[in-house]
Amino acid sequence: MDIGNILRRAWEIIWNNKILWLFGIFAAFGSGGGGGGGGNFQFDASSGDLGNIPPEMRRFFFDVDRFFNRMGESEIFGFVLVMFSIICVLAILSFLIRTFGRVALIKGAAQAEAGQNLSFGQLFRDTRPHYARALGLNLVLGLAVFLAVISGFILVGIFGAITFGIGLIIIIPLLCLIIPLAFGYNIFTEFANNALVLEDLNIWDAMKRGWQVLRENIGDVALMALIVIILGFILGFIVAIPVFAVVAAGFGAMIFGNPGSFDNMGLLIAGGLGAFLVTLVLAGILRSYLSSVWTLTYLDRSNPVKTIAAKAAPKTPKKSPAKKSPAKKSPAKKTPAKKKPAKKTPAKKSPPKKRSS
Repeated sequence: MDIGNILRRAWEIIWNNKILWLFGIFAAFGSGGGGGGGGNFQFDASSGDLGNIPPEMRRFFFDVDRFFNRMGESEIFGFVLVMFSIICVLAILSFLIRTFGRVALIKGAAQAEAGQNLSFGQLFRDTRPHYARALGLNLVLGLAVFLAVISGFILVGIFGAITFGIGLIIIIPLLCLIIPLAFGYNIFTEFANNALVLEDLNIWDAMKRGWQVLRENIGDVALMALIVIILGFILGFIVAIPVFAVVAAGFGAMIFGNPGSFDNMGLLIAGGLGAFLVTLVLAGILRSYLSSVWTLTYLDRSNPVKTIAAKAAPKTPKKSPAKKSPAKKSPAKKTPAKKKPAKKTPAKKSPPKKRSS
């Protein structure tokens, strides 16, 4: 496998077909680092001990504390329920948008490799036949990971309770296996989605085909995965620089600035939104590039290029063959039947005449 050619060709595809950037934004939608859990940090705003922070931030904390103190238990429960419902709706929407973007990127990269010009309308139409199956495939894979994680936590908890916590020391080194398993799962997911879209398979057959291609080319795929991981880490860091810069500026103004540094809060918020939009566009470009890399890798290893080109090519209506008028048959000339030779009957011999004495 020519890894350098695949990396170069993937860049040429997304550069010459910038419509893939939009679908890359769709595919990257909601797939960022998922929130960094709430810690145990608590403070009492009513005590007035908020440290040396700007007055605007102090006022914000007081308002939040006053808001929750005025709510009863039922109101707090309703507020939590509403927030949970909003989070669930946003998660479902992001899953639908992300899956649509992933299918469109796979289809677009394959069609570009086959020499077709891409357009939004054409990609939208070509994505729809695979969309429902892709939703089912990614839902099954996501549920499998969820059940595996829950089962792992339960088993670890039971093992820790039986061994009074001593057994957890043995399990800690095994947790290091989670990292390569996670990378392997991501590659398998990419190959299964490519098999579903490029070879028009159902969910189960797509998983089997993706696993087959991965297993038969484990060496080349592992090398490509290592390069993609390093490349993705570097490019991902570059993509996140705008947001880091705005966040750092905000915290720097809050910690080291004077109390009036937050007077221009609107400008800071506008800068944050601008940085977010820039980061979203860069993340879409990065996602379209990495998806194209994996699509070209799958095409190279599974060799369905002729099939993809045939499916991607516009169908021309077949010309109906001209009806041939039945040729008039000339009446067959009757050949005279050959007469059978008459059988010769042997002549009767006359008795010899007696000689006279």
